[in-house]
Amino acid sequence: MIGRWLVLIVIWVALWGEVSLVNVLSGLFMAALLSVLSRGPLRHTHRIKPVAAMSFFVYMMRSIVVSSWDVIVAVLFPTEQRRHAEVIRVPLIIKSPLVHAITANTISLTPGTVVIAVDPEGDFFDIHVLGHYDSEEFHQLIQDHQRRVTDFIVEKT
Repeated sequence: MIGRWLVLIVIWVALWGEVSLVNVLSGLFMAALLSVLSRGPLRHTHRIKPVAAMSFFVYMMRSIVVSSWDVIVAVLFPTEQRRHAEVIRVPLIIKSPLVHAITANTISLTPGTVVIAVDPEGDFFDIHVLGHYDSEEFHQLIQDHQRRVTDFIVEKT
């Protein structure tokens, strides 16, 4: 626990960019506050498969680069199809809240897409997309994305 506090204090002081008594004491206060607020029944119900996680990382980097290029082209050379924006409701195939959170955040990381609504029951995402997509093709794309997430984060048995 002390090691964690020291790391938090060092990060706090580094963020302020100056070693001073006030920064160290406020870092100590923040470390204590974070420790109190993060207490609770932490259950580690999932594990990460490192090779699959690296594969997902490479997939995400590629998706971000390709999507960034698509957005750049849409901005510099607008056409009706490139400027088209719509909201597509995508049914979800996995019912895990953790997988939903990772999927929603990684979709929103990709330029041109953002998850704007998540069904509380976990049945669908509403995703705002830039450009024209075939609805069924887009569903397959997002479901493939969700399968990639479940490839690297799996429930412990």
